[in-house]
Amino acid sequence: LAAIAEMDKSERAQTEKLLLNRGARDWRDLDALAALDTPKARALIRETRKSKDPHLRLHAANLLEHEDDGAEEREAAIVHGIETGTTYTGLTQALWAAEKHPTQKVKDALFRASLTREGGVAVHTVALLFLLYGVAKEAFDWEYRPFFLKFHATGAEREALFRELCAKLGVDPRRYL
Repeated sequence: LAAIAEMDKSERAQTEKLLLNRGARDWRDLDALAALDTPKARALIRETRKSKDPHLRLHAANLLEHEDDGAEEREAAIVHGIETGTTYTGLTQALWAAEKHPTQKVKDALFRASLTREGGVAVHTVALLFLLYGVAKEAFDWEYRPFFLKFHATGAEREALFRELCAKLGVDPRRYL
């Protein structure tokens, strides 16, 4: 990014062309496009807000959060990350963003993930819900770890745990079942 700031007009144009031709492959490409700050660069960042890659989508949404639809796009990216992300493909970033922007749609995605996503994901979404609803003091409060870890369960056992979760948080589970 420092190098982009020092480029002359010709070098910036070449860099922009290279990035536009190959597309945004990771967060560094998005940061470089944002540093170029041209209409075409911003258009590619906007396009990336619809990416299937949760990490890219969320990063692009964060870069353009100042735009008129920025909050809505960020919310959609967070929900997408919760619904589809994994440990190495944007889940962590989605959970961090969910903690900062806990809209009702984001909370709904966390509840759905607690009920339906694989155990490792569910454990973390339950932990974040405990924080967001004021039960826990931090995002993965060790005091509640034994309860969180139970969400590795499947089927009827998971559903029973989900009902217990909702009771602890004062939420009607029927909304998600």
